[in-house]
Amino acid sequence: TLDRERGFANLYIDTDTAFTPTQGQRVKLTSAMKSGVLSTYNFSRTTTSLTYTGTTSATLRIAASMVLAQNNNTQIKVYIAKNGTPIDQSMTDITTTHTNGHAIYTEAYVTGAVNDEFTIYINAIDSGASITISALSFTIHTL
Repeated sequence: TLDRERGFANLYIDTDTAFTPTQGQRVKLTSAMKSGVLSTYNFSRTTTSLTYTGTTSATLRIAASMVLAQNNNTQIKVYIAKNGTPIDQSMTDITTTHTNGHAIYTEAYVTGAVNDEFTIYINAIDSGASITISALSFTIHTL
């Protein structure tokens, strides 16, 4: 059996943060996130991404939960991306019903190879207006 340490990493936003998307396109969330917990095994991070640094491929669970607001009656899709390519199974889709915060959650289970980078992508279908992210937790761990 393979003996390897489990690892985890987290980034988060805990204050209102503005992000301006490109209407109708999947774009990387570039708002800086704060550093949460980081294990000593298998992961590194920047302010916008989490990277798997294990020595062998592994099954990973990546999750993002956030509270966001934009104009009323606009459609927003959120994805987790691997190496700049959104993971279709992670897509979550919301149509805003008011201008206050809407909670969303998405996750993906993937095989991660050494140095795979994971980020969040947003597709503002109906409007390129600024999105306010008031809370976000972006987490990855080995299974």
